[in-house]
Amino acid sequence: MAYPFLDDIKTVTYLKHSKVMIFLSGFDRDNKASSLSVKLSETYPDSSAVFQFPNLVMKSVEDAVKDGVRMIIIDNASEVIDDMQELYTFALKNHYIEMAIKSGIGESTYEPISPTFFGWFLNEADSKELRQYGKKVLKDSFHVKDFADDFRKHCEEPSIKDLTSYFTADYIDVGDTMLHCTSMYHAQDGFKEYTKRVAGHIGQVFSIKVLGFLITPRTFGARLKLDNGALTLWDSTDHPDTKQWEPSFFSPTNGRGSRAHLSLLTAPGVKAVETGVDLTELVKLEVETQHDENIPTTPILNNTGVLRCYGKGRAILYLKEPVILSFLMSGCNLKC
Repeated sequence: MAYPFLDDIKTVTYLKHSKVMIFLSGFDRDNKASSLSVKLSETYPDSSAVFQFPNLVMKSVEDAVKDGVRMIIIDNASEVIDDMQELYTFALKNHYIEMAIKSGIGESTYEPISPTFFGWFLNEADSKELRQYGKKVLKDSFHVKDFADDFRKHCEEPSIKDLTSYFTADYIDVGDTMLHCTSMYHAQDGFKEYTKRVAGHIGQVFSIKVLGFLITPRTFGARLKLDNGALTLWDSTDHPDTKQWEPSFFSPTNGRGSRAHLSLLTAPGVKAVETGVDLTELVKLEVETQHDENIPTTPILNNTGVLRCYGKGRAILYLKEPVILSFLMSGCNLKC
C-alpha cells in the first residue's frame, strides 16, 4: 500500500484514537500545504490540525495540545534533526508518538527522516495501562516469599523495605510513560540498508502479543511475541538457538525475535538496553531447564499468570492468556 496511515483500515482506526505528531518534508505542495497534509486532514477531519514549519509553529502546537488535538501535522518540516529537536521533545513530553517522513526516491512513496532508532510504539493510553498492570505484576511477584528473599540477595539494595520501589524510570531515555520495542538502533551495522527496508512500513499498525514479564535485579520489562509481519522487520542482535528448543508454555519464544521487549523500569544506574540482555539470558535458561520439574513456580495475579524463578533474583511471569496490543511502526528522532 502507498501510505498505510491513509489506506490501511486497521491503521486508520488506530490513529483516529491515538496521539501522534507527524512531520512531513519534501512532499508536493498545492499553494501553501503539501498534498500529503491535505490527504491526512481529509482522512482524519475530526482529530487533526496542520501547521506550517517554521511559522510560529511552537505556539500553535502548544495550543493544539491544550485543545486535545490527537493528530498534529507539522508540514514543511526540516530534515535537519537539530532544527526539530524542540518539537520532537515536546511531542515526547506530551505523550505523542512521533512520525517523521520525507518524500521518497524512486519506487519509495515516502521514507523516514533518519531517526535515532526504529521500533514499534504503544500509544499513550495503552502505555499507561500496561505500566499500571506492570505495577501489579511486581507487587504480586514480590509477595512470593521465596522469590523476594532470593531477589534481596542479589539486588543492589537488599535492605529496601518495599521491593516494588527498588526500580525506577530515571534511566530510561524516553521517559516514564510512552513504551516502545526497538527494532534497530542507529549505531548498529546495516542501519542505512534497514532504513530503506522499513520505509514503507512507517506509520503502519502491527498486532503484537505481550506474553509476560521479566524481573531481574537489573531490569523489569514486558516480553513480546512479534507477529509475522513485524518479525520480517526485526533486526536486533538475538540469534537462532533452536536445535534443542521445544516450544512450550515456559519457553514460548527462541531465536529470531525472542529479544523483543518493552523496558518498563530499571535498577538505579542501569540503562534500558540491559532489559534485552537480561531477556536473552533468560531465554537460554528456559531451554536449559525446559524439562526440569524442580524450577519453583507459583500461580499469581488471581491465577492468570505463573511466576517461574530462575535463581540469582531472576524470574519470568508467564501469562496464561497473552495480551494483544496494537503498535505503530515508526522512528524516534529525539537525541538520546
